Amino acid sequence: MYAASPVSSPRRTGHRAPGTGHIVPYGLGALDAFTQIGPMARFVEDLELSLPLVCGVDWRDPTCVPMPLGRSADVRLDGLRVATYTDNGLVAPTDDIAKGVIESARALEAAGVQVCEAVPDALSDGSRLIEKLRGADAGAWVRRLLDRFGTTTPGPMLDYLFTGNEPMPLPEYGVLLQELEVVRSRMLQFMQDFDAIVCPPLLWPAVLHDTEPHDKYVSWINGIIHNLTGWPAGVVRSGFLRRRDCRSAYKSWAGRGAKMLCSLYSGISRRASAVSPRRH
Repeated sequence: MYAASPVSSPRRTGHRAPGTGHIVPYGLGALDAFTQIGPMARFVEDLELSLPLVCGVDWRDPTCVPMPLGRSADVRLDGLRVATYTDNGLVAPTDDIAKGVIESARALEAAGVQVCEAVPDALSDGSRLIEKLRGADAGAWVRRLLDRFGTTTPGPMLDYLFTGNEPMPLPEYGVLLQELEVVRSRMLQFMQDFDAIVCPPLLWPAVLHDTEPHDKYVSWINGIIHNLTGWPAGVVRSGFLRRRDCRSAYKSWAGRGAKMLCSLYSGISRRASAVSPRRH
């Protein structure tokens, strides 16, 4: 057995950290939400130390707002309500990834978390609408970024934006933005009964570089839906997979705050460390 991934990473709450200096900067309008900045660390304990370093107003990014950052130590796992699933109804994960999610949910349940199997019903519409939004201007926003950095030959993974697409008419774009708000509202309604979601980050191990996964927006939806919601989320290792080109097998989406996410991280990290040695 080989370590799936030694790296944990949170996606912080939207508008908490500035995008100044990032290769995909602020200023993309409705697409701004799809770029979120957060730290990466080998151990989840380090995430809480590093996250405050990237958060806060920098007086450059107009989308960034000051908001308090709590401590995971202030959150009690006992009594939290967590929804969990492996198969989202669109496509199922590999057996190893599903196993990691199931064992993570069991570990939280043993710590006093109320765990319930449930899937947000907005995932299918979210996948469809996000794909439409990213290609609404036929890739013009990507071409502007490529020109900005002097890239004349884009990689093959960008071909889908440039090939056979026409810009979306403005009235249709207005309807698209309205539909995206409906998806956000449906996700919020789902979270009325839960504090967090535990699910796969992706549905299979990492693909080879310059390789396109089949139905990529469907395969990404467990994660990319939260670019729409703006909720904090993260990936943490929950075990080992059998292939060397694997990525982490667990993702926790927290709808109530980064401090709770770190607390969930710690609960699952302790369980993973108990059943397998840490890799340095």
